[in-house]
Amino acid sequence: MSLTQLWWGDLENLVPETIWKDYQRLDDIQRKQYCRELQRADWKRTQYYHTARKGESYALWFHLLRMDNIASAILMAQERLNHDEQEKKYRLKSKMQVLDVGSGTGSGVMALTFIYAKRRAHGHMNFDFTLIEPHLPMRSVQHKILEEYSRLFEGKSAPDAAFTWGY
Repeated sequence: MSLTQLWWGDLENLVPETIWKDYQRLDDIQRKQYCRELQRADWKRTQYYHTARKGESYALWFHLLRMDNIASAILMAQERLNHDEQEKKYRLKSKMQVLDVGSGTGSGVMALTFIYAKRRAHGHMNFDFTLIEPHLPMRSVQHKILEEYSRLFEGKSAPDAAFTWGY
């Protein structure tokens, strides 16, 4: 039993669906420009983080990969700690303040809260994230994705499982 009924597939669908909602609000001319800007977001040249659709491009290409990397690292670290300290089982704290520097599109928030809610069988969960992301296009997409995730998390998790974030 876990604190949430969320599944990894819910998270995989959330990012493209959030971006698709934004795209659907545009008129035909704006959609063409949107697609051109998305194509221009070249990940070989990181100095162009300020381009208009860099956040959307990053989210589509890297968000789920980063979530998977973070979730895997958390689970491996927890297993390692459990193995090294067999007398004392390592437990994730139920209340944490997290500083995420270079928070991108919010993959750290999603990975940590998802893994925690899945691994914890009972008790409350309260995380407070401070996100530092210097690039406006990334922060803009991060806000949209985390708003959608927050609604999904609240709808599928226990009442005492919560997280907040700020900049």
